[in-house]
Amino acid sequence: MPKVSVIINTFNRPYMLKQAVASIYAQTLDDWELVLAVDHKEDTKPKKPEEQGVISYSRRLFRRWENILLDFTDLEPGDQSLNRFAHNINRAFRLCTGDYVTYLCDDDLLMPWRLSVFSRVLDENPEYAVVYGKQMVWDIPTQRFTEERPASDVLPIHPEGLSPFGRVNHNSIMHRRECFDIVGGWVENAPARLGDAYFFARLNQRWAFHPIDCVGEIMRMGEQNCWSGKPQSESEKVNVGAFA
Repeated sequence: MPKVSVIINTFNRPYMLKQAVASIYAQTLDDWELVLAVDHKEDTKPKKPEEQGVISYSRRLFRRWENILLDFTDLEPGDQSLNRFAHNINRAFRLCTGDYVTYLCDDDLLMPWRLSVFSRVLDENPEYAVVYGKQMVWDIPTQRFTEERPASDVLPIHPEGLSPFGRVNHNSIMHRRECFDIVGGWVENAPARLGDAYFFARLNQRWAFHPIDCVGEIMRMGEQNCWSGKPQSESEKVNVGAFA
């Protein structure tokens, strides 16, 4: 069994997905698996990752392809009956076998030490169930860092699960595998873009969120990021050489 399972939910952003996956292969921790939840809600025919250019990134990635598990969405294009993001995360979790679970958007990047540091904190603190770290925000249009999102406070157990709202992004957390099963996974009837917040509320009703004082990931914000709802164009290739 791997130490950490990493879940990426992706659609229509092959270039950014390639970089996101590369940031996982750059991890100092080798004991991990990657589960890709592929949601091509704007495509008529889902594309396999190798058709998106992921496997061709490097020979190293190709050799370790057996660590990557795939889950294609069972929702029809345009189906709005469920929170698609939460639904796909829940499907992907069924394939996870790691002791710990963490997340990454297809347009963001993990720092090389992310899996190692976060899993070590959970190893050394068996009373911790959920940890979260700092984030740096990279603005795509201006090609510069615009802010650092802190992780300085323990977010205590809250009966209404309000502590993480507006303070934690799902990319920044890692939790023990059993947490997912205990709370019943992500909330599939949550409003759009709030699937992670509702999941945090479920977690926070049972466990505190413990901060880790280091930057764990880079969020890339701009017209072509996941919040825009637009597929990335070839003209919007991002130069990540300074921090990839």
